[in-house]
Amino acid sequence: MTATDERIAAQPAETFRRGWFSLMLLAAVWGLASMWLWQGGQEVFYDIRRRYRVEAAAWLTVAAMIATMALWMLRRSFLALGDVLGGKEPAGRQLALAVLVVVVALVLLGLERSGSEDYPNYLPPAWQWICPAPAWYRALILAPLWGAWAMLTTGQFCKPCRGDEPAVTALVHGCGPLVAAFSLAIPLIPTLLYFNYLGVKHLWMPCATVAVAIAGGVAVCRTQGGLCRRAMLAVNLLAQLAFFLSYIACR
Repeated sequence: MTATDERIAAQPAETFRRGWFSLMLLAAVWGLASMWLWQGGQEVFYDIRRRYRVEAAAWLTVAAMIATMALWMLRRSFLALGDVLGGKEPAGRQLALAVLVVVVALVLLGLERSGSEDYPNYLPPAWQWICPAPAWYRALILAPLWGAWAMLTTGQFCKPCRGDEPAVTALVHGCGPLVAAFSLAIPLIPTLLYFNYLGVKHLWMPCATVAVAIAGGVAVCRTQGGLCRRAMLAVNLLAQLAFFLSYIACR
């Protein structure tokens, strides 16, 4: 997700045939890293909140998260979705990208404001990081997994562009319907376990995310003339936003 198009094209296409596994693993690592980044930001900026009784800590933490996402880990996803939303004109793409960054920042701030209840954690102390509190940390962990799965499932509904992106074609061929269905369990099961305290409402989270991933993937691929890397990256960020918003709505 962070590599340039030239670097992807330089690799043998067969390298990406089992890329779905690496994609899910990378998403899991980034989910945990984003939680730790947020925790670190809260600790660093806590003194500002304690001394001046202002919410600067939350805003500065969100700024750090946005910088990490938009300038590094999800940079190409931001650019891809901005290009899709902005159309063909460069000015429109730049405006769409700016609006997208602001929207993601507001969504992350909404997560922090959604509540900080410390729900019971019955795991041993050494393993309690698996089920962190406050509960919205769990949304940070799982959102990248939903984004990665959205990339995989888009390949089941859209055909790759004609021969100009062999890496995408190889990835789709290596991730058939059974693999895509099986990989759905990776974000789905933790979502059901993490948010069962919400009652029946928590079922809307995976339902909304799956619906947006499928419908959004089809719509994005139509604008791009077929399944391509840009479309898959755009769907990744789109699914993550859908998951965050569905969590905030359920709260």
